[in-house]
Amino acid sequence: MALLDQSFFHYSLLAYYLLGPPTFIALRFFQFPYGKHNRLGWGPTIPPPLAWFIMESPSILLPLILFPFGQHFTNPKALVLMSPYLLHYFHRTFIYPLRIYQSTSHQNTKTTIGFPLILTFNGFLTQALNTYIQARWVSHYKSDYDSDGDGKDAKDGNNGKDAKDVKGEKDGKSENEGKDAKNGKPPTQIAAAAAAAAAAADENKPPSPSKDIAMSSSLDSSKLDVLVAEIEPATARDGNR
Repeated sequence: MALLDQSFFHYSLLAYYLLGPPTFIALRFFQFPYGKHNRLGWGPTIPPPLAWFIMESPSILLPLILFPFGQHFTNPKALVLMSPYLLHYFHRTFIYPLRIYQSTSHQNTKTTIGFPLILTFNGFLTQALNTYIQARWVSHYKSDYDSDGDGKDAKDGNNGKDAKDVKGEKDGKSENEGKDAKNGKPPTQIAAAAAAAAAAADENKPPSPSKDIAMSSSLDSSKLDVLVAEIEPATARDGNR
């Protein structure tokens, strides 16, 4: 069922995009009869206030039907996001038809041309498709409500933390310098004392094993040279005998 609904939403969105170019081309060459361009010759008609109510009614009915089935139905961000849409189309569905009715009533004329029924049906389908896409996406398929604003908050939090760390380091450094100043030690004297302490620590370190092995090897080599020098004269004397 979920896969079927997702496929239907996908193809509805695709159909809405594909309807754009043909509609644009058609409106460049044809003047459809509505509003001030209304005229006879387009089939059966109905009163304009009723036509507007029928055309715009999906904008109010579909969100009321679809929202309770969305996973974000109780999310305040989804309700806030959908509210301007509902307010706009509430005016177009209820307020604007009443204003048309009052305007035609005050004119006291019976020659008002009705609204073509075929355009009413076309407007109803187009608005139903648009409203389905809007309401279903906001109530169900929009998946980044929880991450809205979190990135900025986290960045601000890290910046604040870094600023506190830098301030803490500066405060600690200032505190240490203040203690040294109280003890009568200027900064140059402190640096010299630190260098001397480091040099003394290097001198007091025990020699490393590798260094001892190298020294022992050099001593053994020198002893061997001395023995060879003593043996060679003796060997030469024995040969002369």
